[in-house]
Amino acid sequence: THLSLRCASTLFIDDCQYYSTTKRGTEIRLAICSLFFEFFAIQFNVSKTFVLGNLWFKGPADIFNFEYSNGEVWRAWLFNTDQIFANGILHLEFGDDEHIGPLAWKVAELPALPNTSGTRYLGVQYSPNFLGVNIENDLRNIVFDFLAKLKSVPVSLQNIMYLVNGVLLPKIEYKLLLTSFSDHFITDLFNPIRIFIIKKARLHPRINRCLLAIPAELGGLGLTSWRDHMYTKRLELFHRLLQSPHALLSGLARALLEQAQLKFASVSSV
Repeated sequence: THLSLRCASTLFIDDCQYYSTTKRGTEIRLAICSLFFEFFAIQFNVSKTFVLGNLWFKGPADIFNFEYSNGEVWRAWLFNTDQIFANGILHLEFGDDEHIGPLAWKVAELPALPNTSGTRYLGVQYSPNFLGVNIENDLRNIVFDFLAKLKSVPVSLQNIMYLVNGVLLPKIEYKLLLTSFSDHFITDLFNPIRIFIIKKARLHPRINRCLLAIPAELGGLGLTSWRDHMYTKRLELFHRLLQSPHALLSGLARALLEQAQLKFASVSSV
């Protein structure tokens, strides 16, 4: 079947990713990529290209360490395409376990970086070996850095609450989209922030959490638990759906509310 297509504009693909479970496989893909770029007269930007070491770590106990070769962190080599592709064949017979070709053919090398937090593309994080422990470490680092910045400069209690609700919690929510954790972990994660705020407000360390959750407009701190925070946001979203000018959205929200009332509502007042 032949299709007639009209091109309204010219598009350039300037970002690409290649995946391999071995070092030699990485260099093979880079060699083919280099040849492809030369064929289409595309400039290969070595300074903006990195190898994210992910699947050839030493093992689970050393997940943040690379395998080492002669005391040096492994680097991917880029080869002269005229030599590595001599006579139109990809020559791998002159390589070893670390590289697909000899040192004499190397024209550049790419640094290998530890891939502990995955790659980021258009605001979405991704990694083929994205372990929950990595996200857990990221979350703890976010809270630690946030606390360190609060302690380094004088900030009023009101501004601290604003930063917690407007900066810290959205960051945590974004990370939690990648995986799921227990309520216990989230409570433990947020506990240092809660302790810091209680000290800042000069309150008793064992103050009732219900008192901490009193909204600011009623004279309280508005410091709720993570679960209450999430349910509050869900209720706000549901309220916006009910108030939506679109009949389909508001009608759907009301139908869901009616079903929830039929299933969970009590005859007596609660």
